[in-house]
Amino acid sequence: MLRLVHFILSHSIFIAFCAVGLCYQTNVLLQLPTNTYNLYLFIFFASIASYNFYWLISKYYFSERGIKNVVSQNISYVILFGISLFVVLYFFTLLPKLILVTAVSVLLMLLYAIPVLPVKQFTFLQQFGIIKTFLLSLTWSVITVLMPAQLHNNIEVLHVTLVFFYRLSFMLLLCIIFDKRDVVVDKLHGLHSLATDINVKQLRIFFYVVAAICAISCILQFIIFIDFWQLLIMLCSISSVLFLYNKSDNNSSYFFYYFIVDGQMLLLSVASFLVSLLRSIG
Repeated sequence: MLRLVHFILSHSIFIAFCAVGLCYQTNVLLQLPTNTYNLYLFIFFASIASYNFYWLISKYYFSERGIKNVVSQNISYVILFGISLFVVLYFFTLLPKLILVTAVSVLLMLLYAIPVLPVKQFTFLQQFGIIKTFLLSLTWSVITVLMPAQLHNNIEVLHVTLVFFYRLSFMLLLCIIFDKRDVVVDKLHGLHSLATDINVKQLRIFFYVVAAICAISCILQFIIFIDFWQLLIMLCSISSVLFLYNKSDNNSSYFFYYFIVDGQMLLLSVASFLVSLLRSIG
């Protein structure tokens, strides 16, 4: 059972469910149809494909062995990447409206992966790794906010903008927690992130500033178009992430980061689903 759980976490299957959950929450917040199953499947397999691709090139970058050895020792990642990529291409043909936003997402993902790409010409770009944290948060926001919004017409631009900035700041909070965990390893390999380029006190201040921006974006949504219960859920999720940030100082377990911290996305989505379900029943 533990091996199965580890496989689900390590091969980004769990994080793919989180991405689908955030996409669902976007539909709820923007009051869009939630039965966009082709989009959910597209995002699910796209998440698996992109994360397993990143893990593979990272393993190659940090390994002194050749690419054949890396592939043979990580064959499950290769198989999962190949299957997911095939499924993504299939569902992409069913969602022609997503051409532009998908292209932007792929570009952002490649920019994020540049520090570990096995291409010598890109070595100097490792020094710009400080934007890594923002790139990952931005990629998640584009995929889980702009993709659902792109499928529908006559959506209020202000509503989409507020949800986008909320999602961007919320994902940035989670990414900072991971960056803080990886600071020693990143410095050892000459990689840059927000956590490597500023001190602990500055990082904490920045984290709380982002949390405040996230909370303000939630309040603005409440004033303009969402209900009180969705606001309460989002504010509670921010408080939970603040707690985990402080808890992470003394916790380095794999389960803590890849289930508890990442799980905040799924927990938030499930809570939004339950609230919307209760409202529809009531």
